[in-house]
Amino acid sequence: PVAAGRGGGGGAPGPGGPYGATTFTAAPESLVITQTASDVTVQIGATKEVFTLDDKTTEAPVGDVNALKTRAHWEGAKLHLHYKQAMNFGRDVLSVNGDTLTMLRDLETGGQSTTRTMTYTKVQ
Repeated sequence: PVAAGRGGGGGAPGPGGPYGATTFTAAPESLVITQTASDVTVQIGATKEVFTLDDKTTEAPVGDVNALKTRAHWEGAKLHLHYKQAMNFGRDVLSVNGDTLTMLRDLETGGQSTTRTMTYTKVQ
């Protein structure tokens, strides 16, 4: 089992992006997702990341070996959000049924991996 927290080792940065603070800890209590015609923004706590919906990889900062690389695409009614930073990989598959959002989260970092299913109810 992986210990809670950001971990580290090997000189590589810990998980970043929208998952950094929650990779191997309790699921976030809430998240905010907004969408425009060209992108989707995911905010977990104070961290906010923008994913373009054209399935093209966006890199920030550009050219940095430890840059956060994100991409997103729709597959039917499911939204796939992908990210990579250094040796950390993640994918969320989001689906909605009524007021319930289900997030299937696959994460891999430092040779460890985990899959979680989280459900959220829309605040009215």
